[in-house]
Amino acid sequence: MTLYDFKRGTAAVCFLLVTTVWAGNSHPKVHGEDLRLRVPALENADPNGLVAWTRKVYANGKWNATPDIAWWRDHYYVSINKGTVHNGVDGPVVVLKSADLKKWEQVYTTSGAPGKGSAVDCKLLSLPDRLLLYFIYMNRAVDPQNPGARSYAETRAVVTRDGESWSKSQRVYQSGHNFWKPKVRDGVIYVASDYINAGRAEYVTAAEERNPKLSRVALLRSTDGLVWEKVSTILKDPPWSVTETAIAFRPDGELWAFTRQDFLSRSAPPYTEWTTRRAHVLGGGIAGPEMIALGDELYLAGRFYAYLAKHGPPDSPQTNKFATSLLKYNKSAARFQSVADLPLASYADMGYSGFVQ
Repeated sequence: MTLYDFKRGTAAVCFLLVTTVWAGNSHPKVHGEDLRLRVPALENADPNGLVAWTRKVYANGKWNATPDIAWWRDHYYVSINKGTVHNGVDGPVVVLKSADLKKWEQVYTTSGAPGKGSAVDCKLLSLPDRLLLYFIYMNRAVDPQNPGARSYAETRAVVTRDGESWSKSQRVYQSGHNFWKPKVRDGVIYVASDYINAGRAEYVTAAEERNPKLSRVALLRSTDGLVWEKVSTILKDPPWSVTETAIAFRPDGELWAFTRQDFLSRSAPPYTEWTTRRAHVLGGGIAGPEMIALGDELYLAGRFYAYLAKHGPPDSPQTNKFATSLLKYNKSAARFQSVADLPLASYADMGYSGFVQ
């Protein structure tokens, strides 16, 4: 697992990846409108000089993925899905704690029902009086190629008030919903949650999961992080099935949502009406997205698809691979522009990212 820290003025931002820790200092060209920013390439991952250092946080020889990071009560917390294969549905989530980003201790591991603690897509939310960990419990079909094969998913949460003792996990909101990263605005917590509109809560079939007409992304809100209500539908009837929607609030209160792989949605308060368009991220889009707004600037990170085409030196480890990239929204071009690729190894399943300010 890797962590990156780049600085914007006096505000430090940490950027987390699954297998490495990275820190990058801000470059004058990165902030503000500057079309001279150079685009990363296979053999020049950091053309704008953003990467300052890379540090490994956790490794155990297994598939450690879908991480997140939070700052709470003078400590950093990192959550990781510790599985054996893609989706990680056979492994738990672990939470690590550090005061200096150098020494880490494990303070929590999911356990118990359902699924003996198996979890994936973990997300952290820091509130003044508590830290919450969200994760998705999945019971995946044995044969997903069978159209009638049944799967089940739900989002669960655990809570700590001291960083050491954690509650039992509980389901939050409705069965079938998959939370992404919650964000707070004016004391209200919001989250984007994707689900399959199959008309039942007990299961969805493989055919239903592949039917984009049933695919939905909802905006939910909460005052305590445990009891949620629906605000609106961000996205429905997309051209392909969608998951993983990152949200970020702009300074004027407008809410932006980026949905894997290439949808950008926007809504003004009270966030009941949405406009959606293709984001036109070069190379096909971003998976495992996360966004952060820093003043008027908006950053996006995740698994970047631009290198999947067969190009570049045949001996390059990233040729025909996924990369993990940091992108900045360019208002003049009305799209996200890649400004850095994270150092190897940071592609494919190691591309899920988190920010903390």
